[in-house]
Amino acid sequence: MSDQSNLSNFGTGDPPQTDQYECEICGRSFDSSKGRGIHRGQSHTDGEMKQAMIEEIDRLHDMLGKTPSLRDMDQQGNFGSKTYQKKFGTWNNALRAADLSVNKQQKITKSDLVKELKRIAEKLERTPTSRDMAELGEYASSSYTNTFIME
Repeated sequence: MSDQSNLSNFGTGDPPQTDQYECEICGRSFDSSKGRGIHRGQSHTDGEMKQAMIEEIDRLHDMLGKTPSLRDMDQQGNFGSKTYQKKFGTWNNALRAADLSVNKQQKITKSDLVKELKRIAEKLERTPTSRDMAELGEYASSSYTNTFIME
């Protein structure tokens, strides 16, 4: 007994689609974001990286019409928030380097962070991961790190 419905999926002649990750500095393409990241770290100076990252903040600023948040960068940018924190120390330092005003300079309390963690945990009905917190939470993961680990 043969299943004819599966035969239509074969032989279309189209190669499978693969994601390409382009280096924002030199334009070289890679098959993985990890490969691109390794390339950026080995092939470009710290100054080149920071300049490309500032240009990405500017691009998002122009696109959004406002100072981008860490969440905006994680969701729509070409560099992740952890990369900004490694290169600039904090997201606000990166915004200052781009000559933009900082989004918030508020003192976040331990209580605020714990309440937010509990809120997300209840919503998900499990312990949230750092990715969950980045996607659903009000505060950046660096706020938790700086408050609970860097004390």
